[in-house]
Amino acid sequence: KKQGELEFYDGLLSEFNSFKDVYRNIMAHGLRSYTELEATNVFNSVSSFMQRLVMKVSEPPKPS
Repeated sequence: KKQGELEFYDGLLSEFNSFKDVYRNIMAHGLRSYTELEATNVFNSVSSFMQRLVMKVSEPPKPS
């Protein structure tokens, strides 16, 4: 069980870092702007990420 949890959160962390490095850092520092299509793709990716996260976090803890 613990291994599965670690894999789940490791995957989420990798995805989060990808958003941060590719989109947030560049945009926050004004290094470039994005087209509407690129912005929509980012929005959809972050939305999917958040939906997976909230489903996992909102699960009640299972007894050991």
